[in-house]
Amino acid sequence: KTQSQIVWITLNGGVIVLAYTLMPTNYCLQAIRNKRDIESIG
Repeated sequence: KTQSQIVWITLNGGVIVLAYTLMPTNYCLQAIRNKRDIESIG
């Protein structure tokens, strides 16, 4: 039982770390897209 709890916590921790790692990348991509949109409009 304790081993499955450890696995569950590790998996959740991995998901959180992944989310935090991907979030800035997502913001960068959105910023690049927005910049392109502004340039194409201008």
